[in-house]
Amino acid sequence: MVKNDFVIFDRDGTLIDHIPYLNKVESIRFKSDLIPSLQSLQSYGFKFGIISNQSAISRGLATIDDVLRINSAINDYLRKNEIEVEFSWFCPHAPSEYCNCRKPRIGLGMKAKSEFAIRAHKSYVVGDSESDIVFGRDLGCKTVYINGGSANVGENYSTNQLSLAADWIIRDYTNGI
Repeated sequence: MVKNDFVIFDRDGTLIDHIPYLNKVESIRFKSDLIPSLQSLQSYGFKFGIISNQSAISRGLATIDDVLRINSAINDYLRKNEIEVEFSWFCPHAPSEYCNCRKPRIGLGMKAKSEFAIRAHKSYVVGDSESDIVFGRDLGCKTVYINGGSANVGENYSTNQLSLAADWIIRDYTNGI
């Protein structure tokens, strides 16, 4: 059984459709293959986390409460489908603030590794931007670029479907056991 092996997801464009500066729960649109993909990963014992950049806060386009409500709605939807997310964290800063918590920097990833004893070498980061891939790589995880094509930053796998990402993660993980 998997012990502290995680799939850490970006939020916007990965679990839900990307809507620039999302600030309303009613605007959330879940990826069509979200639930079966996460159920499949969960059946192999993976735990889940979400780490996202939410610069809409520092730009004045969303509040911390807006982001917390959106994250809560996502987690509630997943929980209704018997999928538990261990953590759902975000960076509220703009790129110009050069904080340690904004991806591709790994501040929030290091916090997750510490608090959840994540085995990075047996864990994965899935995201739709170059910063997600650099973040995962620098954290010591394998990476999946979920935007089709290639991020050309050393991702381990590229696809345009969450279900194909889940299939690849399972194949890669089980081949490495």
